[in-house]
Formats: sequence, structure tokens, C-alpha cells
Amino acid sequence: MLSHQDAVRHVCRVLGDARSHSYDQAHPGDETTLNAALARLAGQWPTDGYRRITALWRREDLQVNHQPGARLMRIMGLQGHRPAPRPRTTCRHHVYPRDQNLVQGLTVVRPDHVWGAEITSIRVPQAFVYLAV
Repeated sequence: MLSHQDAVRHVCRVLGDARSHSYDQAHPGDETTLNAALARLAGQWPTDGYRRITALWRREDLQVNHQPGARLMRIMGLQGHRPAPRPRTTCRHHVYPRDQNLVQGLTVVRPDHVWGAEITSIRVPQAFVYLAV
């Protein structure tokens, strides 16, 4: 008994046709439903880009990948608007006690009387680097 691949190869050889023609070809579908869904979803979620829009399409049982989403958003002039970046600061609401200010109210009377230091951490790709300044 011939396998499926062998049977396709044999039939294509008899017909003089390439094997690639015997498989299903992608047919461009009607994009009116995608356009309507894109306009509706982009109105509801203006900050979302094509990846998130594709995920929302899939929730609505539209079986598409990301490429039509990116192409249609580009054609329709829709772009996801990034929210403004929030500054990344230290956490003020931690459980550790705050150190006392030992120099508050102290009068500096000579050189090298008061010393201060600041510890700064810098993120590098492998780890953090701590600097004492």
C-alpha cells in the first residue's frame, strides 16, 4: 500500500504537474469582518498594537495570525499609543526602619568633620553594580 506522499508523488508524475500544486493554496479572504473588528477594537483599546489586537481577534474566534493585523493597522493609519512612562523610583513604603539623620543640627567647625556617602546601583545586562560615592 502506498503512503499518502507516495500516492501524491505518483499522481503528479502521471499528470505532469508539480506536487506543490496538489496541496491547498492560501486564498485571500474577505477582510470586511477584520476591518470592522479592527475599527471597533482599536476604538475600545486605543493603546493596543497589532499583537494585542490579534489576541482580541482570536478571542472573538477570528482565526488569523498577526500579519493581517499589522498590515491593516498600517493601511488604516492606526498605531497603538504608548502610555507615558512612569518614573522608576525607590519604594518609600517598605517595612524597614528609616535611618536617623545624624548630622541634622550639627555645626561643622573644621574640614573633614562630616563625611557622607551615597550608594548607587546600576543595572548592567548580567547583574547590578553597586557604587559607593
